[in-house]
Amino acid sequence: MILTSGWAKPASSPLQTQRDRELNEILSQTTDAASQPLLSERNAQLNILKREYLDRLNRPDWAGELFISNNTGWGSSKNFFSGISGTFRNVLQFSENLQSQSAWSFSGTQKSLVPVQFRTESDLPTLDHLLVSYGKMRSIEVAIGLPEENALLFAGAAKSIFSGITVTLHPLEQKLSPTATHYSFQLEHGWASLLAAPNDGPSRRKLQRTRPRFQLQWKFPSIDLKTFAALEWYSDSEGILGQITSHRPNAMAEIRNSDERRWRLFQANAEIRFSPFADSSATLIFERVSNTIGSSSSPAWSLSSSLESQFLQSGNTFTGQLGALSFRSPGGSIPPQRLPLEVTPGSEGIFLNAGARVSFAQLRNHEFHLKINSLTERQLEGTASLHCNIWQQNETQKCKFHWLSLAWSLKLPTNL
Repeated sequence: MILTSGWAKPASSPLQTQRDRELNEILSQTTDAASQPLLSERNAQLNILKREYLDRLNRPDWAGELFISNNTGWGSSKNFFSGISGTFRNVLQFSENLQSQSAWSFSGTQKSLVPVQFRTESDLPTLDHLLVSYGKMRSIEVAIGLPEENALLFAGAAKSIFSGITVTLHPLEQKLSPTATHYSFQLEHGWASLLAAPNDGPSRRKLQRTRPRFQLQWKFPSIDLKTFAALEWYSDSEGILGQITSHRPNAMAEIRNSDERRWRLFQANAEIRFSPFADSSATLIFERVSNTIGSSSSPAWSLSSSLESQFLQSGNTFTGQLGALSFRSPGGSIPPQRLPLEVTPGSEGIFLNAGARVSFAQLRNHEFHLKINSLTERQLEGTASLHCNIWQQNETQKCKFHWLSLAWSLKLPTNL
């Protein structure tokens, strides 16, 4: 599913191997087998499916994806910016339920400072996340390592700074009924040890985070409804979470806008996806985040909508996308490190975008992306300057960005 976010890179869906697809197909067949009227025939078919399932689960598999994008645009000051970024993701599945997944990224600037791209201190790729997990095809899954971090308010990436352990409950029997109510519960505990500021000496600062999350999903023939609630609380006696820059291009301006020192976030999300036809869908998402122990009670929120339609012609696949998103993020409601790059603490704004993805029959593992993005941002009363003032070099309460994103992705191995 593509969610409207204004990002050059669409929200990445989990990598799926050939083994995943075959296991899901076997699980879906158990429903038909269980409906057989004769007990002997039902048991015989279930035993066959069980042997096929265990045999496929014991065979290793892997998948990978390389994604490279270029962002070129301008702001209200008419100054151009241009930059390139890339990500390589992979998943390696061993026998049974053990697997590892990781991602590396890099970025570079051709002109000016790119507001929609993480900055880098090295020309070498950096590790975004690395996880080893057991139990993906079981009811309880346990993972340990550096988890993937998603930004709050809308789909997008964030830099992960917490290593940790995650336990997920997703009952296996839910896979047997695709139109039933699906639920999952996840509990994550993470820790981080960060270098202090240069003038504080060689000491380190330690943080801990606990994050429970509960999700419900209802699947109908043409409608998907999903809602989840999550809580994040931090062990941060020194109040340094709000000062973490995480390679954000506008980090110092954001820190001045968010002087909160206590953080316990409550996130609620509701999503509806309507698919009247197999090749078209419409999505509406509302998200609300509040800092329940902060000095300010003003919550942050976002409302996004998107349309997507797919066309097939001579074996080629064309997917068109339209989207709009409105957001409001008061200063102190969310730590800057947990926000998408396009959002500054103490601002509100609107995203508009339109784009397309193309996959050719002769290059079935390649995909080409084009997206036109527009961001209008307005300063909330009582906050410091907007991050777009960095490019305009003057104080303003409202500014705009427009940029074009060109991207290419390659799925590996080539027989997927």
